[in-house]
Amino acid sequence: MTKIAIIVDAACDLPAAFIAENKLFVLPFNVLTADKSVLDNGTPQSKEALYQSHIRNKSSDFATTAVIPTYEIESYFYQHIVFKFDAAIFISVSASRSLMFEQMQQAWTGMAVSVFGQRQKQGLSGKFDCHIVDSKNMGPGQGLLAYAAVAALKVSQDVQQVL
Repeated sequence: MTKIAIIVDAACDLPAAFIAENKLFVLPFNVLTADKSVLDNGTPQSKEALYQSHIRNKSSDFATTAVIPTYEIESYFYQHIVFKFDAAIFISVSASRSLMFEQMQQAWTGMAVSVFGQRQKQGLSGKFDCHIVDSKNMGPGQGLLAYAAVAALKVSQDVQQVL
């Protein structure tokens, strides 16, 4: 049976309880303001930090997001996904609104060859599938796709059926 990880980015608007209950992974990104950078990893604590640092004070500057670099995405995958699962489905915020989709594609391109050997060194089957999905949505729309993926995963452990 294939073990499949579902990963979203921090822009995905899902309740923390749903993320925890369904063991989703959240790829973080940075929220930048004029004077601070807050790492948003989708947890209530990171959302609260953003609120305290920017929104609560009714800051007049606009917050922007910065996607983490490909080497940090690769590190995240090696630390949390590659050695614990046989496949991953990453559901990205809309590629037309963020560089997350493109950055994830670049990270996977860099990892694709080395993953096989790294998994073999750990005594695992070398094969690892990573599917990168552009949700073409933000917030709740992205969350709906993640919700549907979780529901599909409960029915079938076949990655093609989940997609």
